[in-house]
Amino acid sequence: MKKILCSILLFAVMLNGHSQEDGWILSAGKVDKYTGIVAANGRIGILPEDKPFQTKSIILNNVYDKESPLGVSRILLGMNFAKLALEIDGELIDETNVSDWKQTLNMKTAGFTTSFTFKDKAKVSYTIYALRNIQYSGYIDISVAPLKNISLKATGIIETPDEYHSPNSTFRILQDLETTMPILQTVAESRLGRHMVGTSATFIWHAINSTREHQRPELTHELESAYDNRLSFEQELKKGETFEFAWTGAVCSTQDFEDPQTESERFVIFNLLTPREDLLNQHKSLWEDLWKGDIVIEGNLQDQLDVRLALYHLYAFSRGDSDLSIAPMGLSSQNYNGHIFWDTELWMFPPLLMLNQDIARSLVNYRSDRLGKA
Repeated sequence: MKKILCSILLFAVMLNGHSQEDGWILSAGKVDKYTGIVAANGRIGILPEDKPFQTKSIILNNVYDKESPLGVSRILLGMNFAKLALEIDGELIDETNVSDWKQTLNMKTAGFTTSFTFKDKAKVSYTIYALRNIQYSGYIDISVAPLKNISLKATGIIETPDEYHSPNSTFRILQDLETTMPILQTVAESRLGRHMVGTSATFIWHAINSTREHQRPELTHELESAYDNRLSFEQELKKGETFEFAWTGAVCSTQDFEDPQTESERFVIFNLLTPREDLLNQHKSLWEDLWKGDIVIEGNLQDQLDVRLALYHLYAFSRGDSDLSIAPMGLSSQNYNGHIFWDTELWMFPPLLMLNQDIARSLVNYRSDRLGKA
């Protein structure tokens, strides 16, 4: 693993050393002015909010449509599959009825964890992953620890931004000879019709093998509107028995796929049928490889966290296998319309050239691939 001591310049000096074990974690409680840290995998960015099970947006890398008929191209918001609603004993969990609120980014594993206590009834935590190993997909790993016997209702949501046209929102249960695969899905046209975007999502119950359909909770499809597609289940939980499950989704477009609807299904089915430990270990292993290009600062924890956070964003916003570049706001927002500026070559490329040549090559290929249009 590369170990580099840097005085926050564009150039660094190679150094043998050991990183601070606590230099990987950023944590915060409730704050007045909130800025979420995006979970991203170079293809999609999932931006959390400071409300239970809410995310602000999903950004699609290198997927553009005109912002208006005579406007410039603007990076697209994807359908937001990373939102849920949880009810305990018939009461919706929201920011007004929780305590012990905490959000944590583990930069080493690229997992964004939110935890809280709901009244005197349950301790809840969930971790958002933009899976590095499964491009275009995300995974929300959820744990509910009851403090007394409770009734739980979990609802997974695909929310389509208003700028999309003619969304087709459905729920189907696919089946082969061995298993059934419940798929919530929405397909829609981007604002001026340049792309079709397909999004699929499903629940995963870790303690239930996918072939044992009779053990799965009963699923209820609720179509609030064509723009709000929901799938829910209910479960009785006993005090002291932790209940774990996941909600996973994928969003694909005609920028990268001829049939984004089917491709989004395939990603979700893979996540559904792959054991959680295997799926997340693959993701973490790829991030471990990324962190072989690290910057180590001795003696000052805050500087270490600041520098690693900058590196985390460079790695999260890019991929060595994509031939794509990085916009000023990366995959965290539509600011700057997602355009690629000279900032990339002047500020982002030099450290990547030293720390991760695959990603640096991708940034250069992005420019050379577009020389004709330029």
